[in-house]
Amino acid sequence: MEIIKGKKSLKYRESIRIAGKVLKSPLFNRKTDCNLWLAEKKAERSKIKLFGDLAKFHQKISIVEYAQQWLKTKEAQGVSRSTLKNYDRYIRVHIIPHFGSVDLKSIQKSHVEAFQISLKKNHNPKGVNIIITALKGLFREAIKEGYLVRSPCEFIKAISSDDVHEVYWTKSEIDQFLRANYQHELYELFLVALNTGMRKGELAGLCWDRVNFVDNTITVSRTRDKYELKERTKTKLKRVLPMNELTRVTLLNLFNKRINGNSLVFLKNSGEAINPHHVYRQFYVAQKKAGLSNFIRFHDIRHTFATQYIINGGSVYDLQKFLGHTTTAMTQRYAHHSMDYLQTVMKGFSLGEIGQKAEALKSDVLIFKKTNIEESTQNSPKIVNQ
Repeated sequence: MEIIKGKKSLKYRESIRIAGKVLKSPLFNRKTDCNLWLAEKKAERSKIKLFGDLAKFHQKISIVEYAQQWLKTKEAQGVSRSTLKNYDRYIRVHIIPHFGSVDLKSIQKSHVEAFQISLKKNHNPKGVNIIITALKGLFREAIKEGYLVRSPCEFIKAISSDDVHEVYWTKSEIDQFLRANYQHELYELFLVALNTGMRKGELAGLCWDRVNFVDNTITVSRTRDKYELKERTKTKLKRVLPMNELTRVTLLNLFNKRINGNSLVFLKNSGEAINPHHVYRQFYVAQKKAGLSNFIRFHDIRHTFATQYIINGGSVYDLQKFLGHTTTAMTQRYAHHSMDYLQTVMKGFSLGEIGQKAEALKSDVLIFKKTNIEESTQNSPKIVNQ
């Protein structure tokens, strides 16, 4: 407290720092008034720490108004056009029709749960979770901007889906598909997808500066949507893939035939860039031409690569790097396709020393096997030489 001597009496003044600024009180004749001012300012500072911008916190804003504001914020943050389009669709088609123009602060956890239940009527678990994730992002931004203290989505759990084995092709189905589509304009793209597990956006966005024929590698660091080529992948992490001989030969042939030095690896016959959102249509027609009964999505080519890699004795941990998964849990779902993988993991693994009891158990096992073999031999039909 600052004490100032006047002509007739003492004056008192306090100061406090709020939001980076130093505020000074008026001059008070009494210490109690000065202390009261300081207590009020401390309470105000606590509210600002808790609620953020008090002006925004007390402002009424509907979810319709804030949703439009949120989209502009995401655009300013550099979110891709395709993602913005998806957000806009979720807001127009799902969020606004359900919540209407209610005040943003009036939405409670029970309202979000009711919204989640309504989405389940027409969407699979993955679709519901995507829309709810967008809603969570909206409320999270509202907290950052000071409109809310906490999100009504805070304790909303994602809907779990039943474990479904990944759909994939056998080697004979792969050969059947490739033989029938040897002249297809996307044949090389299909072939490289099967041999690398790259996503369709990564294939459509692959440029020659990311193909290294000296080191025999492909660097996956870009992705392409129907609007633009983006300098990042889905997980925002780049990865390096080794090329097998078939991939290397395929890309060398494409490099030698490239049109006008185009930077993109895969192009349409017309020389135009490939729209990844149209690839699935051509892939469906190509499957019909091949006469396949096991129809898969284009993304299932990625599952085919992963499954065949594991079946042929590949490591789950190497596969994680190839697929660009951020956790091994995402890759472990392919391990069930190969019992050899599980046997390899346990081979040579044991804990504890081989003592007298362990040796006895080992001996019992050998006796058990020998007895069973002898019994089966005695009971088997005899082959008499004529």
